[in-house]
Amino acid sequence: MAGNTATRTYMIKLKFPHVGEYVNYKPDTPNTGYNLKSAQSGYNTNQIIDTSYDPTEWRIMEVDENRRITKLFGVPNNNQKSISFGGARGYNNGVLLLNIICEYRYSNSNLGAVAKSLTIEDIESWMSDDGISARDNYKSGTVQYGTTRRYTGSFANYPSIYAQEKYSGVGVNNIIDGTQIINDKDNKNSSAKSKMNPNGRTQSNPVYIMATENDSTGPTVTSLTCTQTLYGGDQLVSYYKDSNFYNMIYGTGTSFWLASRDVDCSSDYINSSFGFRDINNSTLGAYYMFSSNNYNGGTDKRIAPVVAFESTINIVGGNGSKNNPYTISKGISIGDYVKYEPDIPTAGYELSSSKSGYSNAQTIDKTYDPTSWRIMELDNDGNITKIFGVPSSSQNTVYFSGTIGYNNGVYLLNDICKKRYGNANLGATARHLNIEDLESKMNESGKFAKNSYKAGTIQYGTTKKYSGRNAQYPEIYAQEKYSGVNVSDILDGTQVITSDANKTAQSKLNPGGKTESDNIYTALPATSKTAGQTVANLTSVQTYYGNSQLSLYYNTSIFYNMIFGTGTKFWLASRFIYCISSDSFAHFGIRNITNEILYGNELFFSNGNTSADDNRLAPVVSLNLGIKAKSGSGTESDPYIIGKW
Repeated sequence: MAGNTATRTYMIKLKFPHVGEYVNYKPDTPNTGYNLKSAQSGYNTNQIIDTSYDPTEWRIMEVDENRRITKLFGVPNNNQKSISFGGARGYNNGVLLLNIICEYRYSNSNLGAVAKSLTIEDIESWMSDDGISARDNYKSGTVQYGTTRRYTGSFANYPSIYAQEKYSGVGVNNIIDGTQIINDKDNKNSSAKSKMNPNGRTQSNPVYIMATENDSTGPTVTSLTCTQTLYGGDQLVSYYKDSNFYNMIYGTGTSFWLASRDVDCSSDYINSSFGFRDINNSTLGAYYMFSSNNYNGGTDKRIAPVVAFESTINIVGGNGSKNNPYTISKGISIGDYVKYEPDIPTAGYELSSSKSGYSNAQTIDKTYDPTSWRIMELDNDGNITKIFGVPSSSQNTVYFSGTIGYNNGVYLLNDICKKRYGNANLGATARHLNIEDLESKMNESGKFAKNSYKAGTIQYGTTKKYSGRNAQYPEIYAQEKYSGVNVSDILDGTQVITSDANKTAQSKLNPGGKTESDNIYTALPATSKTAGQTVANLTSVQTYYGNSQLSLYYNTSIFYNMIFGTGTKFWLASRFIYCISSDSFAHFGIRNITNEILYGNELFFSNGNTSADDNRLAPVVSLNLGIKAKSGSGTESDPYIIGKW
């Protein structure tokens, strides 16, 4: 008798999270409220931001391409108390304070969750073409979004931080009213735009590191040219790519702050208004804090936190409804610990004096090796792609000195790591940490701090010329990008690196040369290079920047803490040039990190002097074969065991 050969088809319905669904999220809410001082907020009394100001529901704001939850929105409601800001001081501090309050009250360290306030960029990232078109066509009276208007005399007052903002024209008096500088798609008004602080802070970027109680209005000017950055009005669902996002943001039935400044140049008034953006039911709007005729305003709105997860989030329960929200737990994350065992050779790496420039030979053995390894990068499939060998004070230090140390240092740091920290079975190759690893994680605040750095009066990216006995240099410098060996016809202070670089000057400074982290050699020369040929002039570019680094300079606090929280000093495999205005000679060195300070050690000076310095190794290992965590919990005491699946 024949058997039953019929087949049955079963449909398995997978549940993926969607924007707008509910999550059971519990912040690390502190026991004490945040003391918002009157002198900082511009409001007439102190405010203690406690549980009565907190949202009680959390909804999904963003999922990645693998349908993992990456952001939550703390939904404002009418039962929350409102936070008040007012006047020029409120305008100056408000963006920073809203973000500080959110981070203080709504983050969760166990989940790798960091909170900030909702911003206009969060809104714009979800806008459809219709929404962007509505923004670009917005007019306040007859003044269109992105265009200019000039104010003079007693109507040219402004909050002090406005001078640092993008598209601000403090003291600018030669731009015609109505000039479009934000949406100048054909670049017809590039000259006007260049006068309006094109590299300034964006509307959602805090200007201060700490809230000020001193700054109020800026110095008196006779002319103030402002750009219309306010837009808004009643928002339609067609303005947004996702109706769930639209309903979540504009369906709260209440009003709340966006941590974003705005300027309104309405033709209906003879003054400009400086304010904060807000959402009131279905209206995207703003409320003024200060007007250019020196009048203070202000109001109160609710807080609207956004939580970003720096770790992978797993759904372990619930269905995402309001009555049965998702329960979540932490998955694998950047900063988690792994058990990694490199193929360390039996013999140490012989670093002779002729290679390092240092007076003594060094043998790089196990006493120089890191003992802890942390995840530095994950791909979208949860594979571990990079790990970081965490330096510690128990490691020995590696020395470099003089022109030889400068010429060979980057190559040697990478070669030591390559020889000592790879693993053939895991397809792992090693190199040394460099400045690009840090810069790839910098946010707008970090890049702004970098571009604003000055050594005395010499700003990052600008030139300084040296001559005679002060025009000496390490030989490989002639091969580096932005080097000006025997270049004499560029004015000191000419910018050649940032977005407003002088292209003519840049073209004379070896624009196709090696970057500061490039290996100059494919193999170390048998006889190390020393100083370059004698020249009459040397034009150098300030490539150094640094000093204390803040968490707010980086995309994730986990990465920041991993790099700047070691409590020790270690090399970065990156060269730098330091051109301080008080010295008649340039400084050539290799970068390092000391505790939380991004720093650098000078090895040679263009007057011929030399120096030596030492730091620990900091290897980066790249894994290319689909390496995953197989067991363990990712803590320092119970690191992940990793391998191929």
